[in-house]
Amino acid sequence: MFRHGEKARALYLLISGQLKLHRASADGDEVAIDLIDPGTTFAESRAFLEEPHFHLNCTAFEDAEVAAVDLPTFLGLLHESVATCLLLLRRLSERAERRVGDIDQLALHSGSCRVAAYLLGQLPQRRNEYLLKVPKGVLVNWLAIRAKTLSRILKQLSREGILSVHGNLVRVRNREKLQRLGDEARWAW
Repeated sequence: MFRHGEKARALYLLISGQLKLHRASADGDEVAIDLIDPGTTFAESRAFLEEPHFHLNCTAFEDAEVAAVDLPTFLGLLHESVATCLLLLRRLSERAERRVGDIDQLALHSGSCRVAAYLLGQLPQRRNEYLLKVPKGVLVNWLAIRAKTLSRILKQLSREGILSVHGNLVRVRNREKLQRLGDEARWAW
């Protein structure tokens, strides 16, 4: 959708699909910064800069539908509505809190706990299976583990009868055990 360094002209609302916000490290590896789900706005912080440029890349995993609001229109709306300003501040604050929580979890919890928390966070209510939305390559990046580590963790969870993964299909066989492991690393997904 956009690349790091491009001039920002709009903010966005993801209507359908899923997006990732990412950057490239100095050695060229991609680093996922955020995963955007439908109903989420993004790039709104660019409106407050004198020279607004995107500080991240934005890529869709699949076909996505996105609504755009040009930055001057958005700023005009903020000038007219205190309620909209407060809503924006709340959303930006919630996003900042999630990022602090993410950093905390990366520093303090094992890869197994992070994988369990993520998989549990994706599990729809009253269901025991779902399709993993993000490619595993992005998932390992997001969870700050290696592909071999993810594979080892998923095999261990399978051996313990907690879940099974076939391609992108995740089947949770023991929600309570997954919950206990995930509670050790509660992520704000």
